[in-house]
Amino acid sequence: EDGEGEKSSTSGNNGKAEDTPKVETERELGEIKGGENVDRSKVFMFDDPTTSLAFDYFLDPCECFFETWGKNEPVTEDAFETVNLESMGNNMLFNRLIPEAFKLWQGPHICDLSYLLENTYDSGSCAIRCADNALCKYFAVAETSGGMACIMFSACDHMLRVDTTFVATMYANYRPNNGNDRLCHLADPEACWAKTRRRAYLSKQTQPFGTCIWQSLHEQCDFARLIGDTGIQYCAPCTYMNVASQKVGLPLTLYNILI
Repeated sequence: EDGEGEKSSTSGNNGKAEDTPKVETERELGEIKGGENVDRSKVFMFDDPTTSLAFDYFLDPCECFFETWGKNEPVTEDAFETVNLESMGNNMLFNRLIPEAFKLWQGPHICDLSYLLENTYDSGSCAIRCADNALCKYFAVAETSGGMACIMFSACDHMLRVDTTFVATMYANYRPNNGNDRLCHLADPEACWAKTRRRAYLSKQTQPFGTCIWQSLHEQCDFARLIGDTGIQYCAPCTYMNVASQKVGLPLTLYNILI
């Protein structure tokens, strides 16, 4: 009789008593219903009907985050630290950034040769050379038989496979369209790509959270790996969006209650 407190009895349609587990917590409830844990981050999704943003006071891994959200789920520690450092280093508002050279992929690919600006062998910084060239928006660093190559491009629409023995690290050098143009960092780029963005592009659906910066290149690299291009050592997930997608922030009183 000592264990009777662990279960409660209910009667089914046939009048027979059935034992059901006693639910103590929200987590236990999730484990009972369908055998899956409740995603507590999606239990409450709040919206401000006066704005065009959907669910203003809910944060998905695919969305940018604001300072008061901090390192709480779904924001990863890496994302928060990256944003914090870039915001302070460039004297900008939190998560309103002009990111430093962003690593897109590593492997036997470069950008379209029609956009080639220059190919030099220089022991100096390729990132600095690109930053000093007003036309440079992408650059690759590659170790070749002639030395370390710095290959700069004015644009990049497609990944071009060069050679199986050639390995380049490709970077994007973001240049704002105007003085106030800024990007924001997603809460969890890896989770966003694995759970949302890959599924959307493979099924040819509209990306539910909008198009990220360098979206096409992210998709090309990811798809090449999926179909067996073992030469690609790294593909970056979608990481930055236009700052227009930045959330306005959850009211602190409501935020403190929910977490």
